[in-house]
Amino acid sequence: HASKGAFWKNGPSPALAIITKFRESLTAAGVTLILAPVPSKAAVYPDKLISGAAPDAVPSSVAFLEELKTTGATVVDLETLFRHEREKTPVFCATDSHWSPAGAVLAATKIAESAAAFPGLAPLLKPGTYVTAPPENFRITGDLAAAPAAAGTAPEELLLTKTGTGSASAPTPVPAATASPVIVMGDSHTMVFTDGASLGMHCQGAGLRDHLQARLGFPLIQLSNQNSGGTGARRLLNQRLQTNPAYLKDVK
Repeated sequence: HASKGAFWKNGPSPALAIITKFRESLTAAGVTLILAPVPSKAAVYPDKLISGAAPDAVPSSVAFLEELKTTGATVVDLETLFRHEREKTPVFCATDSHWSPAGAVLAATKIAESAAAFPGLAPLLKPGTYVTAPPENFRITGDLAAAPAAAGTAPEELLLTKTGTGSASAPTPVPAATASPVIVMGDSHTMVFTDGASLGMHCQGAGLRDHLQARLGFPLIQLSNQNSGGTGARRLLNQRLQTNPAYLKDVK
């Protein structure tokens, strides 16, 4: 993926045109789309590749984000943020394809700042509704450790921050809403540390949606699909709209 060059322009299904059409359809329904593309792990940690690639060897997605902005899209640049923060804290897991718990918190914080700036959402915000526990050590063996070349890889230890209701020492995760002014859409990056170990997502209460809820102050709808990029979540939204044409009526 990282070697494909301007994937947003090239090929039979250029991303820029698809995203623009999707955003315009949401705008017509009174919904603002905030785009926060998950950075390529290789772009943030090229030096961790087997060959030890130089920092500028992996193409950046920033040019893609700038082109998105020219279409009128609201864009959150997580790649620049992650590159800046990578020396302070691991923003991706070492043994897993997903961002780390710290990466999920960084993404949630940045996305929440963007969402809170919209006048339609501002009156609904209730910061301080949920509690956040102190960081705790958490051990995982990620999906990458299952590769034959990684046989015998030791579990990695991460700092995990859970949020929810009840006691600040052990918060109870807040489940996704069936109705909310905000929908979180995406692939498994929106599920990891949120949807639990039974789905291979390690735990609950410490992922993107959890920390977005804590910052906005209310539960969010989640439309997520593993191994599907942005396509699976859009299909889920389409299914909801086919069943209920008024599904987006109260969504901001």
